[in-house]
Amino acid sequence: MKKQKVGYTLGQWLAEWYNVYKLPVLAKSSLENIERVVRLHIPAWLKEMKLKELTAFDIDKALASVPSTRMRKYAHSVLHGCLFKAYCLDYIAGDIMHKVEHVRHRSKVGEALSVAEQRAFFERVGDHYMRDLFEFYLYTGVRRCEALALRWSDIDFENERLLIRGTKSAFAVRDLPLLPPVRALLERQKLSNVARKRAAAAKKAAKAAGVAQPAAAVEAAQTVEAEVGDAPVFPFKPCMVDRVFHKFCPLHRLHDLRHTFVTRCAECNINPNVCQSLAGHGDIKMTLQTYTHASTQFRKEEYSKFRIEP
Repeated sequence: MKKQKVGYTLGQWLAEWYNVYKLPVLAKSSLENIERVVRLHIPAWLKEMKLKELTAFDIDKALASVPSTRMRKYAHSVLHGCLFKAYCLDYIAGDIMHKVEHVRHRSKVGEALSVAEQRAFFERVGDHYMRDLFEFYLYTGVRRCEALALRWSDIDFENERLLIRGTKSAFAVRDLPLLPPVRALLERQKLSNVARKRAAAAKKAAKAAGVAQPAAAVEAAQTVEAEVGDAPVFPFKPCMVDRVFHKFCPLHRLHDLRHTFVTRCAECNINPNVCQSLAGHGDIKMTLQTYTHASTQFRKEEYSKFRIEP
């Protein structure tokens, strides 16, 4: 018979489970997702309950209060992970998540931007400070978190290589060739980062001096090293990137730039296996079936090659 251990509330166990089993192994973006789910989508009353007192109905009731099926599924996943571990460690007598209702969620199918939409999007973006980031997504097909995790040490300008440290699968860690347009936008981004760093230093010096912008502050700003070291290439918060993208392209999601990249690969007759490796897909089927949304005009042109007697 299992020895029953008592004392933890669900909230306390969630914190322990996060620190011991997730914090050491997951990427920052994944950790932030778990933290957000626990903070916003698992009710306080449930987190205050003792582990040994939890029932499947309590969890069903808590999940039913989450309005979004997407977030409901995330919450279900987090609870399943932490409570199954509690069961394995004998903190609870049974695997209660086995009795909890399955959460059904249908993911929204992404859609690539047409060439006209793509052109109009960048016309609206203009010289916005995130333009280089959006171009980077389109030229490389990386996931949102992969671009925001990119550091200057991951870029080999001399050998024209780019290391993407993906975490979604074994194929997500990949080397990409540094194409000339990507190199150019990265060099622009470095200058932009340095300019923002200098502006922040000047503002801080001015505030310390108690005046608007003294000559000493300007001089201090100029001493900031041009090299940005191992800092993030794109120092933006994920939620802000999503918000800015939606402002300029309200009919699409940011992830649709990834769909667009793979679609452009298809339209440029790039080998599907090469496209798979560039996108970091674990399965070629995902490249071919899920992400390739060839435009109507391209499909028409391709279909026009068909002959009864080739």
